[in-house]
Amino acid sequence: MSSTITALFQSFSQMAKETRLPLKEGQYVTGKVVNMLPKKQAIVQIGNQKLRAQLDASLTSGEHYLMQVKQINNNSVLRVISDRPLSSTENIIQVLKAVDKSPTALNIYMVQQLINRGYRFTRHTLFEGLSILEENGGSSGTKDVLLQMFKNQFPIKESIFQALKTRGSASLTQVLAELTNQKKWENQRLQDLSLLLTGKKPFTSLTKTIKSQLLSELSAGEQTSFSLLKQANINPPQTYYDNFKQQTASIIGRSLENLVTLEEAEQILEHSLEKEQRILAPFKTSDVKNKLAELFKDQLPLTHREIRILKEWSQQIYKLTQSEPPNSAVLTHTTQLIKDESIFLKMKPFLGEGLEQVLQQVDRSSLNQKLQSRFIHTLLTLIQRQVPPDSQAQLLEWVLRGDLFDVNHKETYLLKLKSMMNLSGFQDEALLLKNAEQYRLKGMSIKSLLIQNLQENGAPLNEGVKQALNMLNGIQLLSQHETAHTLQLSMQLPGPLMKMDEDAFVHLEGRKNKNGEIDPDSCHIIFYLQLEQLKETVIDLRIIQRQVNVTIFNDRTNVAAVVESYKNKLSIGLEKLGYQLISLVVKEGKVNTRASLTQLNRQGVDVRV
Repeated sequence: MSSTITALFQSFSQMAKETRLPLKEGQYVTGKVVNMLPKKQAIVQIGNQKLRAQLDASLTSGEHYLMQVKQINNNSVLRVISDRPLSSTENIIQVLKAVDKSPTALNIYMVQQLINRGYRFTRHTLFEGLSILEENGGSSGTKDVLLQMFKNQFPIKESIFQALKTRGSASLTQVLAELTNQKKWENQRLQDLSLLLTGKKPFTSLTKTIKSQLLSELSAGEQTSFSLLKQANINPPQTYYDNFKQQTASIIGRSLENLVTLEEAEQILEHSLEKEQRILAPFKTSDVKNKLAELFKDQLPLTHREIRILKEWSQQIYKLTQSEPPNSAVLTHTTQLIKDESIFLKMKPFLGEGLEQVLQQVDRSSLNQKLQSRFIHTLLTLIQRQVPPDSQAQLLEWVLRGDLFDVNHKETYLLKLKSMMNLSGFQDEALLLKNAEQYRLKGMSIKSLLIQNLQENGAPLNEGVKQALNMLNGIQLLSQHETAHTLQLSMQLPGPLMKMDEDAFVHLEGRKNKNGEIDPDSCHIIFYLQLEQLKETVIDLRIIQRQVNVTIFNDRTNVAAVVESYKNKLSIGLEKLGYQLISLVVKEGKVNTRASLTQLNRQGVDVRV
């Protein structure tokens, strides 16, 4: 990982450090005595929070001390380890003795760093951390990873250490490339997904994947693929699930009442090309691709809740077009929500001026019947084509597998970013908790397949599998930092997926709105890219109240002229999305990450920009 990326992530971590972490009994903490009170009580500052605590010794106001949390309540109890200066050798040796570790130079260094930086630890976590340090040697990389684990309050385990170490030293591009080069995978899906995420053509075609998933789901009574095909108009809207299941069973010549795994479904289709071609007939491969691409393009940049609000609102407007009285309370409430939550701005690229005109007419209670009817028909059709959250990952995989967009299409990069999130396995835990059987039917992610391979196969493949698994776990561990009010998201993408040679990095900063979601009106996004012509490039994108300021850092000459030639196109594109380009600046030289990032405006994120 380059020094620029390292500096970026250190700056991100510095900002995350502001979080108020709860105290836990048994923790060693660095505390500043703000003010001594009678009866050995004091106001103590620990990190960025102050508390009233009972001490077991009288201390000097304004000084820092090493303390241990003994009790947490309205009047916390802190045990003072020593009344000597914070980083005195006596403090460190006393702590090492408590965890039964020798006062070696390496151990003393690590404890001293933890104390000086104010990182919290317990006897158990310190013992585990020093054991990892002894096992892996005292290189600067090892020490940095351990300090990162303590700072973020990660579990101090060897598996977490290896994940973060791999993430900091290896390339995701190279790790996935090695997976695609393996010749002995028993599960073709693992190699296929690795190929997809490195921008290469998978072994299994789009249509065969759809049909295999369809057979497996039909046998389990699951309707995800069936519903997606109907939404894309590949299956006619009047097609009934039970009839379709019976027809498909007749085509393949076997019952679909017993579970058919994905692997079994693929074998069924491999043994008879004629049977495969009859499923989804009369549509050709090109028809399927075009209809899936159209469905993906119609997906609105709205949350599930926002779609529900829009649907409720449109249903009330529809009643007006049918000369029926609407529910005035629902109409008024949803109209206000559409305005307040920027739904109007997000919908403008899809509906043009129609939405604004209808909203104005609702406000004036002077509705144009003809305009309403035409507009509501378009809106309701669009709403019906919205894919449910549980099916979005499947649509993403199909679109990516079919290579349905040109490299310069505006939706391509959004598709690839979402695909990395879904296919890599970053959301596995949440999906498995929600519905393990449904997740298995849809086909496991790279991460799940790696775990399965590690459990089933012998040593020859294990090292490559372990490295890939550690890499994905490391990226996931550092991908999100959330507080009550803000959200940070850091993503690492394989270069070939984005048509680059090396990994790409994206960092997003946002403040949550009143609904606990990211406010899209203001945000700060940083892209770190290795471009073919411009080489190392950092793009700093700041959006405040939908006004956009872009700064590009690059150390090559004549970049400003190239960027300027795209300014008008960028401005028009942003305007269509409801944003205004305020400035586009190119600065030669490396990005001053600390100066740039300490002034972040943490106010939401709109990944579509």
